[in-house]
Amino acid sequence: MLAFGIYIIGVAAVLYFRPQLMFRENSWKEFGLGSSGIRTVFPFWLFTFVWAIISYAAATVGNLYIAKLAMLSVPTHKPIENIAAPVSATPQPTPAPGYYIVQPQTTGAPKFVYFGTSPPSFGDLAHA
Repeated sequence: MLAFGIYIIGVAAVLYFRPQLMFRENSWKEFGLGSSGIRTVFPFWLFTFVWAIISYAAATVGNLYIAKLAMLSVPTHKPIENIAAPVSATPQPTPAPGYYIVQPQTTGAPKFVYFGTSPPSFGDLAHA
């Protein structure tokens, strides 16, 4: 949106001021070389193309600058010192080894079957 705004303002300014490099009294100059005053090496259509590239580059640089300022204003946090420390000091019970598998069924909700030494209790599941 910023690039589009820059582009429109630049084109509107050129159309309003009508510089002699691009315009005659009542029309645009043609592209080419010559001393007759009806040709120019920088016609309006070439200006619009070059101005589009310049406005896009200016908007990109402006957006990068604004993003850099925004990143500098974000507060920095201290690093976590001991990430491996347990949440509570009380030791947690380890659940019995084992796993659940889905019992094949053709109808109804799927059922899970536990394979292991003994199924875990609700207390074990709360700590997992």
